[in-house]
Amino acid sequence: MKTLGVIGGLGPMATVYFLELLTKMEQAESDQNHFPIVMESIPETPDRTAYILNQRNPNPLPFLIEAGKHLKEIEAEYLAIPCVTAHYFHEQCDAFIVPGTTVARHEITLEKSATTTVADKKLTHCT
Repeated sequence: MKTLGVIGGLGPMATVYFLELLTKMEQAESDQNHFPIVMESIPETPDRTAYILNQRNPNPLPFLIEAGKHLKEIEAEYLAIPCVTAHYFHEQCDAFIVPGTTVARHEITLEKSATTTVADKKLTHCT
């Protein structure tokens, strides 16, 4: 089963809520049938909105890249960032975390009907 890496802590409650919804969406018949998930919680990341509005504020991109690289090193095949403002940095993260590959950007839809497609179509693939 493929492993999901979560760059979390960018709004710790957003991370918790994402994991809760993901778990509820899965049609797992037992604990052993859930997605393997590894998470890097980086609440010390500089404020994304402040940087976007005023490029002189501390840049959060190095924190996102470091967390993504670490998750990939420990074999996460997909990455999710449950933080809306962090998606501003999506293309830059792809360039540094997954160099040389083109990664399609998809919205993560947390609808029960999307249960079977979350792992294959709704998250950024890292291979």
